[in-house]
Amino acid sequence: MDLVMHGKSQHTSLVSPNLVTYMSRRTELSIQYGSLLWGRCVIIPPPVRSQMLEQLPSGHCGIVHLKEIVQSYFWWPGLDSAIEEKARDCMSCQGVRNAPQWAPLHPWGWPENPWQRIHVDFAGPLEGSMFLVVVDSHSKWPEVSIMQVSE
Repeated sequence: MDLVMHGKSQHTSLVSPNLVTYMSRRTELSIQYGSLLWGRCVIIPPPVRSQMLEQLPSGHCGIVHLKEIVQSYFWWPGLDSAIEEKARDCMSCQGVRNAPQWAPLHPWGWPENPWQRIHVDFAGPLEGSMFLVVVDSHSKWPEVSIMQVSE
């Protein structure tokens, strides 16, 4: 706040590493009623950031909407990642996030003759054996061969 009010530091090399992020925005910073502002957003000091995150809206609206709400009022370096971490830890927020699109089903065509198309898979192990299962797509006839599990 001293740097904004008095403009003491003309040389950013003398500025502490904690203030570098603020100095890159120094022309956009102001002080009103004892609060440091970036534009219209209040800059939250480090000691109360965790308390501020706890006070975020509990509507579980998801990361994007929560960022929109918070960024219209507050700011501090790393705010986006702090919000993302909070939303990742919230099970309710995870429930409203965008789910991946369903893949369209691709039905197989009906085979014209028996054994024209087969489906093969292993089943087991069961009692020390694996089973090779072959199913004819036309008749649905299964063929099963017992295979010994080698150890």
